[in-house]
Amino acid sequence: MIFTYYGFILFVALAPHVLARPIYAGATTNIGIVAGVGIILIAVGLTAWYALRATRTLDPLLSALLANARHGD
Repeated sequence: MIFTYYGFILFVALAPHVLARPIYAGATTNIGIVAGVGIILIAVGLTAWYALRATRTLDPLLSALLANARHGD
């Protein structure tokens, strides 16, 4: 995610004219808006992926670790 964000910031700094172009002729929405929404969607997707991974993999491992610690194994 950090590479996506910093890549976008570098793109804004080095090529703002590209991001200012409209999506198509006569459009009021520009490429920068679409890229910004894309970054937000990537962040939401990565958060969902991590939440699923944590629930399915990390939580059972933590429960087993705590059970072992309580029983002194």
